[in-house]
Amino acid sequence: MKKLFNMDLHISVIEDFKNLFPEFDITHWCLSGHAWVFNRKTEFPEIINPRTWQQIDDEMIVKFQSKYDDFLKSFDGFICAHPNVFAMIFEKYNKPIILINSCRYDIPFCWSKKLDVLQSYKECLDRLNSKDLLIAVSNNKADQLYTSIGCGIDTHYIPSLCAYTAMKYNPTKNSFLCYSGNVDHPLVSKKSELGGNYKWEELCKFKGIIHFPYEISTMSMFEQFTAGIPLFFPSKQFMNDNVNIQSVSAYWENDLPKNLEQFSDKSVWIENADFYNLFKSPNVYIFDSISHLITLLETFEWVDDSLVLEKHKTQIKDKWSLLLTCYYDL
Repeated sequence: MKKLFNMDLHISVIEDFKNLFPEFDITHWCLSGHAWVFNRKTEFPEIINPRTWQQIDDEMIVKFQSKYDDFLKSFDGFICAHPNVFAMIFEKYNKPIILINSCRYDIPFCWSKKLDVLQSYKECLDRLNSKDLLIAVSNNKADQLYTSIGCGIDTHYIPSLCAYTAMKYNPTKNSFLCYSGNVDHPLVSKKSELGGNYKWEELCKFKGIIHFPYEISTMSMFEQFTAGIPLFFPSKQFMNDNVNIQSVSAYWENDLPKNLEQFSDKSVWIENADFYNLFKSPNVYIFDSISHLITLLETFEWVDDSLVLEKHKTQIKDKWSLLLTCYYDL
């Protein structure tokens, strides 16, 4: 069994991979404050940890490698999910690096503005790629495009599956959950009604889930689609006119590098959003207005899409397997 190491600020991306490939022995240091969701504790390694990672630079990387060198040498490869920049730590060990690009590849430099380290990071990715040690996958088309233009790395597009929740659509309520945003209607329940630490299974009790997305791709959307929950999303025009997405505002803000200027246009993100390109099911609806949404809710009838979902699951597993068998025996 091949041994892989991951150190991650996000709980779900690495859990998705672990669920897809139990045949790997994965050591996972969870640096996320949401570690409790998977009954874990947040870990605080020395030098690079939840408090310091946003200031990562060459000096911190060298110190981290020195501290954990014998430990890191013991692995057959590495997984970099969120953030992707941790690939800089693992390049030294000359092992395959699985890079799962689920958000902006250049985090945290969009915040720290350490442009010299960002350049070193791009050069690191280029070296890994030229040595055929970089297994780069984007789980959404928007970040695939952003990464290609931002650093010249062409990633494979493989959506997340997120079957780790073990959720399965089983409606017992006569209402739809508004997961993000707000809709005032008797058929709509607010997410706040679930309380803080609700269980995934609670989502499956609603007739469907309404999203006014704050991002073009989130792991919760993948989780819900895989579980077979009917989903409702605003149309591209509605998104452009009414919904703010943090793909534009929460990262470089007004300081986008020149080669990324096209991404200041919200429509570029929206055009490549998961909910228009991936979630193909008769139980996924697009609404043009609130009144249209209400009509969809009032006339909703569930359609058996089990074959669609099974095909979706098989395709994702097969794409990953085909890619990884070039590096590991599966």
